[in-house]
Amino acid sequence: RRIKINVKFETERDNFVPPTSRSQHRIAIDHVARDEVLLEWHRSGNSPDHRDAAENLTNQLQQHWTGQAEQHRGQHRFLAAIAAYREALAVRETEQVRNQLQDVVNLQKTLYDDWAAALNEISRNRPQAAIGKLKTILQAKPDDAEAHSKLGTLYAITGQTDLAVPHLEAVQKHDRNNGSGYGVLGRIAWRKGEYEQALKHWQQAEELDPFNAQIQLDTGLAFARLRRTEEAIRSLERAAMIDPIRSDIRVSLEALRSQSSGIPER
Repeated sequence: RRIKINVKFETERDNFVPPTSRSQHRIAIDHVARDEVLLEWHRSGNSPDHRDAAENLTNQLQQHWTGQAEQHRGQHRFLAAIAAYREALAVRETEQVRNQLQDVVNLQKTLYDDWAAALNEISRNRPQAAIGKLKTILQAKPDDAEAHSKLGTLYAITGQTDLAVPHLEAVQKHDRNNGSGYGVLGRIAWRKGEYEQALKHWQQAEELDPFNAQIQLDTGLAFARLRRTEEAIRSLERAAMIDPIRSDIRVSLEALRSQSSGIPER
């Protein structure tokens, strides 16, 4: 049985508390699970040999789980660190491990609070305040792809392109399934008139998120600007299929089909 923090509760005295444990199934020898079973058995005995074995296993298991926790923390995987510290406490309650757990719980809670605050500032159209919160998040968790995406987007919106690009490029580095950085990089290239580069970025985004209507629209407009009409129509048709109620997609598609000159400017 292992602690997983996929589902968690906040209580009056603690945060990120798992409501239940999960079972891990392996066709192999799980040395940690073996030692946990042996520890329970030795703790049930009364002889000096049982007590000595129990003490040794307790030390080994706690060192294992605290080592795992520190490794996860070094990788900025704070929920995994919380779970490992709780495993260590399940072996033996100590003030040191309890304090280490509380420290990382506080850190994860601060990250959640800062993220919520950043989204609130964005919704209130206060980009500079949101930028400050996102920079604080990345100081604690530099591999947060969503924070990089939001920060890069805000820098782009406020005209700070040089600051935007490194964060937008970091999105896919830290999350290979997140194409949002490519999407904004495409818009930056489009505004500079670099239509081939814009198309390249949007095609990269499309590979990761093929059912995103905006990406399909952007890709179609880039194809149209490069006079690759058939490919443009196919992209716009996919965009219209994904989001049939968007009028800008329908207008662009009909204009292209009729070969008018009204390709919308961004």
